[in-house]
Amino acid sequence: MTRHSLASIFLLCILAIAAARQGGPAHALTTITVTTVGDELNTDGDCSLREAIQAANLNTAVDACAAGVGADTIVLAAGTYTISRSGIDDTNANGDFDIITTNPSGERLTIQGAGAGSTRIDGGSLDRVLHVVSQLSELILIDVTVQQGQVTDVGGAGVLNWGTLRLERVVVRNNDVTGTSSDAIGGGLCNGCVTGTGQATLIDTVIENNTAQRGGGIFTNRPLTISSSSIINNTAVAGGGITNYGDLSLTNTTVSGNTGTNNTGAISQSGGALAIASSTVSHNTSPNVGGISAGSGTTTLKNTIVAQNSGSDCSGTLTSQGHNLSDDPTCAALFTASGDITTTDALLGPLQDNGGPTVTRALLPGSLAFNTGTNTGCPATDQRGIARPQARTCDIGAYEREAVLIDIYLPLVLKNTP
Repeated sequence: MTRHSLASIFLLCILAIAAARQGGPAHALTTITVTTVGDELNTDGDCSLREAIQAANLNTAVDACAAGVGADTIVLAAGTYTISRSGIDDTNANGDFDIITTNPSGERLTIQGAGAGSTRIDGGSLDRVLHVVSQLSELILIDVTVQQGQVTDVGGAGVLNWGTLRLERVVVRNNDVTGTSSDAIGGGLCNGCVTGTGQATLIDTVIENNTAQRGGGIFTNRPLTISSSSIINNTAVAGGGITNYGDLSLTNTTVSGNTGTNNTGAISQSGGALAIASSTVSHNTSPNVGGISAGSGTTTLKNTIVAQNSGSDCSGTLTSQGHNLSDDPTCAALFTASGDITTTDALLGPLQDNGGPTVTRALLPGSLAFNTGTNTGCPATDQRGIARPQARTCDIGAYEREAVLIDIYLPLVLKNTP
């Protein structure tokens, strides 16, 4: 054997050991490209969204969709993908699009759209839109709109999650749970409903114009983390924006324009732990509590605006961690920590596009929220992605007001020389 051969064998061994140590991905990656907006499950030579999901569920080719192999990505072009196959099952044959894991080690499915403004997954008012069925299932949804889902009970007309769910730059809108029973919950998203399993993360996401009996926008009894998102214009009998029985964290989030026709416009806290930081809860409506109703469990607020809600801003037991701002006396007895500001107009602008992927309420000139937050635990950016702080300390709420640069012109002085 030559010295060159020995060197080659030695190099191959080193590369093999390095690859083994790195471990490599748990699953191979497959991209499945959808080629029709039709709702099909047949053999006509194209690839529908339902067929693509089935290929990922079963790890086998379905019609013209490539076989899933584990960590699969379904690519959706701009267009509206409307459910038209009526029926109720959890096998993805009819009705809602069912995400099912068949591998006990856990599989991940990503559905990637071309942008929430152009790629829409539509329930056609026949069923909910998406159902993450198995506790082992994981769905990542990016750059799409989920709309026009409708169910009478169980909840989650937009998305029902029993597994692991992640929404990034997603809009969940115009979904409706029409029943009147206690199960008519979570118009936009129902996280952990019925089974008590599931966990979810929302980033740069909008939950809007959804309806239910409880939790018009969101109902959750499992861990849910929301950041840089907007929960807006949802309606329920109670908990127009959110009803929480689990562990819920909101950071850099706007909760605004929600309605509780009987009680609690914005957030109904009914169990578990609710932690709100650097967020804005405003302009929500209810005959009783327009803002935050803290029942059982624990509720903490830090660097957060609770203001301009019809009905009271605060109810129940809330713990201030400092630097919160409210404009009515119902929060004044609760906001007693360092830096809290009470019975003061927050001076918020309209709910609109102020930059970034979600709508916000800007701080108007003269707002006491400006530069009165805390840098301790302050996020690196605001809801829009603007760096915090812009001045010496972070602003209170989800919006960081940009520093204004002023041009200063100095006179030119010429010195006479002999």
